[in-house]
Amino acid sequence: MPDGRVQAIEVLCWGMMLAGAGLSGFGLLRSLARYRYFGPDGRADGEVVIGDRDLCPRQGLTVERDPGNGDAAGAAWQGSVLEITAGHLVIDIEWHVGPVVCCADQRFLRGDRISVNVNGSAAVYRFSGTIQDTLRTPSGQRIYLARPATITRLQRRRHHRVALEMPATFRAIEPGALNAAGPASHCAAGDVLHGTVRDLSGGGLRADVGGPLGLREIDSLLRTFAPARAVSVRLACDDLEGGALLGRVCSSTRAAMHGGLTVRIALEFMPMASREHEAVLRQVAGQRRKSR
Repeated sequence: MPDGRVQAIEVLCWGMMLAGAGLSGFGLLRSLARYRYFGPDGRADGEVVIGDRDLCPRQGLTVERDPGNGDAAGAAWQGSVLEITAGHLVIDIEWHVGPVVCCADQRFLRGDRISVNVNGSAAVYRFSGTIQDTLRTPSGQRIYLARPATITRLQRRRHHRVALEMPATFRAIEPGALNAAGPASHCAAGDVLHGTVRDLSGGGLRADVGGPLGLREIDSLLRTFAPARAVSVRLACDDLEGGALLGRVCSSTRAAMHGGLTVRIALEFMPMASREHEAVLRQVAGQRRKSR
């Protein structure tokens, strides 16, 4: 066989092999991209993040059991990340907070499959897992999950946020106070602190608590309004008729204001009555009209 023909066949074979490798690599990249943005189940509900580095202790969260456990539709329970160890993610759940009042037969059991939404500073993170162990606590239950290999980063802000200056009062609620006293008397817990709401949405608010403060007072308030702490809020809003709303601290930090430093907190509202939620939304809509 002439040398030129042998070389042509070799070139053709190598070309086919390289083309096949290229197509395989392209398919792999497409699969990785699809996994990153659609997740292993193919749902386009967020961006998949490898590992759990975006999670940290004291982040607020909600827990839902997978269908088939007999829970009411949309039932979710409030809690927070307690600890992240080498092999486990530990969650504290508060039975007294949430849209469903938990009975004894509704407590989480080892082997239950659950979905968790964690409130980060810039996004909501979602992942699923199987409960490996549980422990009863004075205010609820502690559950142990294997550390998730991947989590889904979701868009955090679901409500339009408007800037404003609205007087408000805040009361930090001690852990277990709602469980002991019931939702109707949650306002009796903690000292009343006056502040100013800086922005508001249907899902939460950001506010400065207190006026210009000294460093010792700021440190004390930062401990009082630590992330995941439940807070009672009364807004200067006629539609709410002085009623208090419940929120959970997402973040608290020092902030500059005229005359010195203060404490700025970001709250996410807990489930509220539809009348109260509509009042908050009307307040947001009215402020948007004023700013146009």
